[in-house]
Amino acid sequence: MLISESQFKEIRARMEAKKEECKKGDQLYCVWVGIKYPKNRWREAKALGAKKDSYWGWIVYSGSVNSNGFDLIDESDKIAQEYGLFSVCRYL
Repeated sequence: MLISESQFKEIRARMEAKKEECKKGDQLYCVWVGIKYPKNRWREAKALGAKKDSYWGWIVYSGSVNSNGFDLIDESDKIAQEYGLFSVCRYL
């Protein structure tokens, strides 16, 4: 499934909104969340302006919060399934 530029911006906006919502919670964990393209769709990712990470590949969105972060992880999973992308997370 190809992603349009408006959908690309929508993904980033939804994740930023969820990140701000998560910041209001208790300080439990530091969580990093990313949404990335599959390796075979690198041309599409590059054309839309995704960032190239040497470890993860083409990143649509990455961010971290100092809260429980589970809502942020759930939102990234939903978006990834909706657009055929991958969701990755790390507890720091």
